[in-house]
Amino acid sequence: MSSDRIVNFVCHGFKPKKVVFVFEVRIYITLKESVLDPQGMTILKSLKDLGYHQVENVRMGKFLQLWINETNPEVIKTMTDEMCKKLLVNEVIETYHYEIISHTTKK
Repeated sequence: MSSDRIVNFVCHGFKPKKVVFVFEVRIYITLKESVLDPQGMTILKSLKDLGYHQVENVRMGKFLQLWINETNPEVIKTMTDEMCKKLLVNEVIETYHYEIISHTTKK
């Protein structure tokens, strides 16, 4: 782990501790509304067969969680967009959004 990602602090009378900043990124990937969703249609039919007639529509998607060791939230946003566009999302048929959650752990 690089030293620029660890903050050392000292309290009088206590040993120094390292605080590691880790961000959790939750990525939600769904098919665009204009794209037919056969998995969603199959799930909807099965739910109705089970008696859940109140369910009107189902869209299937993907959910990813990433834990990134970085101190700058703007860098996290840039990295997340790059990863989605380069690998995780097929932008022809899918769309995505994400949320970034900060976690701090002491070592």
